[in-house]
Amino acid sequence: MTPEQLYGLAADKRVEAAGLEGTAGRLRSIAATIRGSLADIPAMSRRVWEGPAADQLEDEAATRSAAVDAQADSMVQAAAELEARARVLRSDAARLDGEALGMGAAFP
Repeated sequence: MTPEQLYGLAADKRVEAAGLEGTAGRLRSIAATIRGSLADIPAMSRRVWEGPAADQLEDEAATRSAAVDAQADSMVQAAAELEARARVLRSDAARLDGEALGMGAAFP
């Protein structure tokens, strides 16, 4: 490969890394928004209702709240994986830049 091709490949990797980091940021933002969004329902139910229906609603709300929080955890994990991939791409880009620079120095 020529130095120009290596620089181009490095630039492509940086663009891909930036895209991954953007997606990771959006996932983290969504996760932060949904985490705990249903947590207040059982407490509100206790203040308003009594009896078996209230118990059933509280149990259902707690179950759904846990599911939403688990989804938020999954999003955070996916974001971490995207960020790790972005770091690898940036490292690859830096390596390619170094190779291109070395080739340019050896072959002006």
